[in-house]
Amino acid sequence: MRNIVIIGVCFGLAFGLNCQKGHSTDQKISAQQATPSSQSVENIKKDATPKIPCETRCSRGNCSTFVFLKNSDKLFVAAYPKEPSCRSVSQNLLEILVSCGSPCSYSSFVDLASGKKSMPFFMVLAVDTLRGYLAFCDTSNIKIAAIFDTTKALIAINRDYSHSATMSTVIDTAIFRNSGIFVFHYYSGKDFVGIWDSLEINF
Repeated sequence: MRNIVIIGVCFGLAFGLNCQKGHSTDQKISAQQATPSSQSVENIKKDATPKIPCETRCSRGNCSTFVFLKNSDKLFVAAYPKEPSCRSVSQNLLEILVSCGSPCSYSSFVDLASGKKSMPFFMVLAVDTLRGYLAFCDTSNIKIAAIFDTTKALIAINRDYSHSATMSTVIDTAIFRNSGIFVFHYYSGKDFVGIWDSLEINF
């Protein structure tokens, strides 16, 4: 699994197929024999999709979310006002994301090996799975936190951010590099000037 999670990454895949017609009836293969059935393709896609060890039960506006740990224990995470989405950040790290209205969201994390649960973080920008850090937004700046260690003080990154209703529209790129450097791009001042910046994270 990759150690660094990058917000907003895109992949492009291109497939080519070159078909040649047979010269005799003995060389021809029927389309039914050459092409797998739609049912087979569907099964292959399902089998290739990794299963997220997360389960949510909703009733009367209350959604209880559970996570299945590596040792098969079932861990209750929290009750949410709406159904969250779960995604694997790394082999042992699961993110549970709850929308609070576009573009608002907050995330909690679970360590699938130890069963540790994090506090909720508002508008997570990037996760450093190698060191257990993350970057998130508050109302006026970026903050760096240890995901599971609440004894470590938050690191605030104060800049001349452009004024906006939400910081998520001011920060458009954020990434933790393998070297421990946090790199981000933000808009500054009244003119929304784009600026690249970086900071070495040391707790």
